[in-house]
Amino acid sequence: MKMDSVKQKRLSFLMQQSIGKSYFPQSYGPNTFDDTGLITYIYKKINVAVPKDLKKQSTLGKLVQRDALKIGDLLFFDMSKDSKGSVNHVGIYAGNNKFVHASSTKNAVVITSLNKAFYSKHYKWARRILN
Repeated sequence: MKMDSVKQKRLSFLMQQSIGKSYFPQSYGPNTFDDTGLITYIYKKINVAVPKDLKKQSTLGKLVQRDALKIGDLLFFDMSKDSKGSVNHVGIYAGNNKFVHASSTKNAVVITSLNKAFYSKHYKWARRILN
């Protein structure tokens, strides 16, 4: 699906509106979210169907290099202590090297710098589902 400025602005607005909402496992909005639920909810609001399953989300669209990220790209992380290589967390790129995600440790939807050492270390790849 083609990304236009209207969709990009809508995505940014929806991400901003989600910040501060509560984290709750297996929750898909509108007031509580887990990481995959947040992605599914935001994209549904711009009429783009995204599966609720993390593994399926991690194969959507096309791979994107970290230095070429655009608003709306999905960012995937391996948060396990031993970093086995499989992904187990997802966020959505918000621009300016920041991403929005439902954080179980913060118990809320938050905006975080991708430059933060923890997230930079656990970052695996990004996928673009809107061109």
